[in-house]
Amino acid sequence: MKLISKLLIITLLLLFTTNLTAQHSKINVLKSAILPGWGEISMGNNTGYAFIASEILLWSAQLYFAQESDLKISAAHDYAYRYADVDPQGNYSQDFWIDLKNYDSYGFETGGYNANIILQAESIEDPEERQQFIDEHIYSESHFWKWESDERQHDYKILQKRSLEFDDYAKVFSGAIVANHIISVINSLRISALQTEVDVKVKVNKQLNPLLTFNYRF
Repeated sequence: MKLISKLLIITLLLLFTTNLTAQHSKINVLKSAILPGWGEISMGNNTGYAFIASEILLWSAQLYFAQESDLKISAAHDYAYRYADVDPQGNYSQDFWIDLKNYDSYGFETGGYNANIILQAESIEDPEERQQFIDEHIYSESHFWKWESDERQHDYKILQKRSLEFDDYAKVFSGAIVANHIISVINSLRISALQTEVDVKVKVNKQLNPLLTFNYRF
């Protein structure tokens, strides 16, 4: 994400510090910012078709993985409702769903979440701080769960893991979409009529930091 932020900064610099004397060139650059490849095609450059094809493929992949992530997390929740006796009407945080895969139940018996909280609290010497820790972290009966078996809990873990994997893939493709827009903007500038006045170069050093240089011809 840091690299994407750097590329975004470069694009803004290109758009707002370059002397855009030709109005049609400025419009073509903005076209590429809206839809990668649009500006290049408007200038008669065939590289625009590659950017458009990339945009379609990247969005298709991003939407697919995002949808699959939602489906897997929904399946995991339904599984917990059925095999861990979680109340479907409850309002639960993301931490709650994570705790379900790490503890057999919410309770105070061995392997239970609350039992682990009490165990952690024993290391706190001050009685008030100890009780405050317990009150802040312990689950009430409204957050009841108890897995039918270790196998059921294991299956739930797999569903959760797959959901996170698909979500990570979706984030990667989201970043690639942003990068595709930025690279298309830079490409439009490089092939525009502005090249007679401005020479724009973008390099990447060993630390993957983009380096932008401007050479103005008078």
